[in-house]
Amino acid sequence: MKKLEIIELNNAIDSAKELQGSAKFRYALLRNRDKIAPEIKRLKEIEEGYMEGIKAFSEEKNKLIIKLGKDNGSGMISIDQNDKEGVEKFKTEILDIQKKHKNELDEFDKNMKEYQTTVLEEELEDVPTFYEIPIENVPDNLPEKILEVLFKFGIIK
Repeated sequence: MKKLEIIELNNAIDSAKELQGSAKFRYALLRNRDKIAPEIKRLKEIEEGYMEGIKAFSEEKNKLIIKLGKDNGSGMISIDQNDKEGVEKFKTEILDIQKKHKNELDEFDKNMKEYQTTVLEEELEDVPTFYEIPIENVPDNLPEKILEVLFKFGIIK
């Protein structure tokens, strides 16, 4: 089992948690999430380490968005795509910020490519034995994509 597959399973479990289902189904999801949690934590720490390398760029970009953006009605500030002048100003200023942080961004890109092509393709050292869910305990409204992932890992029987 590859590390990328563990992320796929984690995403499916997170999505399935939002559904109404039996206590047995929810219990099984929690048990399986706990089995993959250490590996997910390790992968997130790697990603966070890469993100730390572009922290200065991200902070400057966020300040620019705050400066040029507007509240989009949901409490988030963003650049209004209908404001042509604002979009052009953002594009110009973000290019300057990107040039200023070129080395950090290049290193980040290199690290992320390596992470995606090497780290996520590595086989897990310890493949967990998953807690099985009998099909009769699976909610009827479980999306097919999540169902496929849970079948793939032998979680639904």
